[in-house]
Amino acid sequence: MGLDHSMQLILSGILNVTQLVGVSTSIWSMDKIGRKPLLMYGSFFMFISHLVIAILVGKFSNDWPSHRTASWLSVGFLFFYMLSVCLTYPQLSHKGADTGLIAFGASWGPVPWAMPAEIFPSSLRAKGVALATSTNWLMNFIVVSSSHARIFIAIRRLKS
Repeated sequence: MGLDHSMQLILSGILNVTQLVGVSTSIWSMDKIGRKPLLMYGSFFMFISHLVIAILVGKFSNDWPSHRTASWLSVGFLFFYMLSVCLTYPQLSHKGADTGLIAFGASWGPVPWAMPAEIFPSSLRAKGVALATSTNWLMNFIVVSSSHARIFIAIRRLKS
């Protein structure tokens, strides 16, 4: 987003720390808020983050140096995407809890890793969690592999 290599490395480290903070808060919020509301609100806030970043990148990616504010705003929404912050919103609560959440770090990041152990009975838990984990890794690999190919195809089409 128009940042030099050194700043990209620094922001990458900060982004991973914000994700760690987000994931750490999920230990408390998964039981307090519940899995389903956590995933629903996380989906909503991730959608907002992706939408804003996509609009900014689509509009300003040809000339980031002259649009520094848009560049930093998109970086800010990356942090918003990863970070989980406790808010006091009773309307977001489930069963009387008074916390809300923001984005991936406390919702879709950790919840799918905790759910398989809770779904499978004790006799099948080890095999079920192993199957769920390997499926998660395989699907992530397929998405990443196919999205890179699609991006390169789209860039070639735009250039020609």
